Amino acid sequence: MSRFMLARSSLLPVLMTILFLAVGCGGNTAPQSATAMQTATSQTSITPTTGLTEDECADVTRIPPDVPEAQAIGQAILTALPATQPSDPQQAAPYEFAEIWSIDRVEDWIIVQASFKRALEPGIFIVRDTPSGFKYVGLGWGGRPDNADQIRTEIARAAPDIPPVLLDCLDFGRWFS
Repeated sequence: MSRFMLARSSLLPVLMTILFLAVGCGGNTAPQSATAMQTATSQTSITPTTGLTEDECADVTRIPPDVPEAQAIGQAILTALPATQPSDPQQAAPYEFAEIWSIDRVEDWIIVQASFKRALEPGIFIVRDTPSGFKYVGLGWGGRPDNADQIRTEIARAAPDIPPVLLDCLDFGRWFS
C-alpha cells in the first residue's frame, strides 16, 4: 500500500467524525428544540401492522435516518449504551449502528429499531425528547422475538406512559422477514 493510500485510509475515520460533529450534531449531542427540528424532518406514511388504518397512524411520524434529528437521537442511544459493557472485552469498543431500521415518533416519545456492528443483537430503543435534549429511556427489546405482541408488551412494560398508537403502528417487518 502506498504512503498516500495509508495516510488517506488512516484519516478517513477522523474526517468522518469531524463531519458528523459539524453537520450532524453541530457539536451538540441533542437539539434544544424539537419543534425546530421537526420542521426539517420529512414525514412519511406509516403502514400499520396491527390492522389499523393509515388514518389511525397519522399521529406517528417516521423520521428519516439521515436527518440531523435522527443523528441526535442515535447519539443519545449510543452515549447511554457504554454504561452496559458487554462481558466480552473485545466488544468493549464504543457501540456503532450497522443500520437504523426505523425511527418513529409520537409527541415526545421516540422508538428506534436498529442493528449494530460487531456482536450485539438488534434492538428497539425508547427515547424521549425533553427540553434539555433527547434522553435514552431504555431498551424496549433486544434479541430475536417470537412475535410482535411480545415486543409491544416489553416496550409498554419499559415505558408505561408511551402512547399506545406508537406501539400499535410500529412496523416489525425486519424482525420477522
